[in-house]
Amino acid sequence: PEWVEAYSWERGMVAHYPLNSNARDVEGNHSGALNGANPTEDRNGYTHKGLSFDGLDDNIEITESSRFEKNSHTISLWVKADSFSSNWVSKDGESSERQWLIGSINTGQIRTHVWTTNGVFYKDSLSSLSTGSWNHVVQTWDGQKLSLYVNGSLDNDIATSGTIVTGDQPVRIAGGAISGAAQYFFNGDMDQVRIYDRPLSTSEVSSMFAYESMDSFSEELSSHYKFNGNTNDSSGNNNHGIGTSIVSSSDRFGENGKAFAFHGNAHINFNFQTSADNTFSWNFWIKDESSSNAYRRWLTTSNSGHVSNTVNVREQASGRMALYAASLSFETSQINFWKDGQWHMLTVVSDGTKTKLYYDSHFLGEINGSVTPEYGLFAGGYYAGGEYLEGSMDDIRIYDNALSHAEIKQLYELEKKPHQLDSVNDIVLWLDATNIDGKQNTTLTNGSNVSEWKDMSGNMNHGVQSNSDEQPIFNSQSFNGKETISFDGINDGIKLTKKKLLGTNYTAFIVAKTADDHGAFLSQYKIGAGGMSLAIYQNKLRHWMRDKDTKIAEGDFGDDNPFVMIIKNANNNVDVFANGGVESGSGSVVVATPADAENIIGNQSSPTQPLDGEISEIIIFDSTLDDQKITDIQNYLSNKWNLTTTVDSDGDGITDQFDTDPKNPNKWMVMPSILRESPTDSYTPMSELELWYDASN
Repeated sequence: PEWVEAYSWERGMVAHYPLNSNARDVEGNHSGALNGANPTEDRNGYTHKGLSFDGLDDNIEITESSRFEKNSHTISLWVKADSFSSNWVSKDGESSERQWLIGSINTGQIRTHVWTTNGVFYKDSLSSLSTGSWNHVVQTWDGQKLSLYVNGSLDNDIATSGTIVTGDQPVRIAGGAISGAAQYFFNGDMDQVRIYDRPLSTSEVSSMFAYESMDSFSEELSSHYKFNGNTNDSSGNNNHGIGTSIVSSSDRFGENGKAFAFHGNAHINFNFQTSADNTFSWNFWIKDESSSNAYRRWLTTSNSGHVSNTVNVREQASGRMALYAASLSFETSQINFWKDGQWHMLTVVSDGTKTKLYYDSHFLGEINGSVTPEYGLFAGGYYAGGEYLEGSMDDIRIYDNALSHAEIKQLYELEKKPHQLDSVNDIVLWLDATNIDGKQNTTLTNGSNVSEWKDMSGNMNHGVQSNSDEQPIFNSQSFNGKETISFDGINDGIKLTKKKLLGTNYTAFIVAKTADDHGAFLSQYKIGAGGMSLAIYQNKLRHWMRDKDTKIAEGDFGDDNPFVMIIKNANNNVDVFANGGVESGSGSVVVATPADAENIIGNQSSPTQPLDGEISEIIIFDSTLDDQKITDIQNYLSNKWNLTTTVDSDGDGITDQFDTDPKNPNKWMVMPSILRESPTDSYTPMSELELWYDASN
């Protein structure tokens, strides 16, 4: 590893909100509640990496903490206002409990505030901002001086005295206040909100501005094809492409006209040499929609066979992914792993010695050699014998330098679509069979023993099994045609690296199926001290607690029928659901396992409860999620694991496949006009309707 000194402005940070379509704190444990707001481009133009607020009721609320009310602080943010006179970041009730605030007044000036035991101190900026443009704004307070910085430079300051007054208001981003007070909601876009419990120096503010205003991935970028309705090069180097039979399509964010679909002989010809030497990088996004294995070129310098300076990344006839540099090649051992209907990022790097291939930022393999690519570049394939892509492409980047693995990871984080779970706080465990190894299963093949199941929550609570006789098996297509981990019902099990996981408040989701009528999906147990398990017994899904009441979900399972099991514990009141159905045994139960109890996936330590079945996903939050979040996550799992014919996410009696809106129980079908309560409401039946049988449904 290479040690790099951190920027000094990273020290003393209490919370950091990148606002990547959510209100998550990536620095500490102060994640907020997102109320409204829509994803938007950030200050550097990356999609869904900022938030747009409507100025009416959108904001973020962050639970109050003593760390937000020290006698010194720094508030940093990027703001693009559509109108002025609003609060941006505050710990302020507006009519009472006022502590600090940074916002704008109607002239476009910024106003910085702090309330101390000696009264309110505030100062307006000397400069005025314009609507529609990004600006970096920083408020610092050292207990004696309140300072305001705009775009890296000191704009104004005021002397202060006294200590900060007490208050218990939440921190709010984008406005809001105590009920009945003026709300001053913000209208515009925000990005990168940081809160410190110390004042940054002038040099630190300047350094932060320089760092955050620079898009490092625009450097040495020789060509960039965003495919926003055309094949033009947006890098400024005018290496435009010419498309043949390509069709405008939706990109990975679902935005229409922001990608191109390739079918038949569709391709794009970029009539230039991608590099004058053998040091370069290609980066692009692909969604493969093919249903068979064949030679298909995705990005290639050649419109014919391979010659001495051909560079090509493609699918092989065997279904493997391959990279070519002249006569040298590398191909994966796995087949079709990218053909899951999703967008994936591919990166080719030639460093002058080796040519490397990356998939979603994960290293796949390399060729021990590199070449200066021949003149020309073709996207989507182009070859007299065929070899055309069936699918879509987006965001092709060509660099004059070799990107490092760390840079590829950073670019992937900037360009990928935010995950649905990113917006839900308090996740403590996330085991996903589509990403067992943390590298999109690129290190596994069908039938591989699983020695480690990576925790994707970021909490490093990985599942580990070192004994090969007790390792479950990776199956690439067993669970409704998708990935799963199979447990043998004898002695297989995976132990989590951390102790006690489940307490008095949690919400758990388990996607699984069983061949037998008993076995533990997740147990928390200490021999001689008792424990609990989330399990199946006598074909019933249940929350089992030794010597306590057992809570059971309605319905019979087993016989290899896949399901989504949900366990919700609110202060030891446990509910168990399956496939959106109702619980048959909810109620109070004391979850009292020792702090050093072990957590085992697919078994239980004593008595043993080995699972004869498959687990595809486990997600656990250390809080009680509200009903809407549970519905949203269950619907996500229903779609992901092809369970829409059996799961009723919103519990309205209609399975997701046939539900008009599977996340809204009030919209289960479009009512015939004659049976509607109101002609303007298509979903609510007339109040007199008591019974309706229809032989066509």
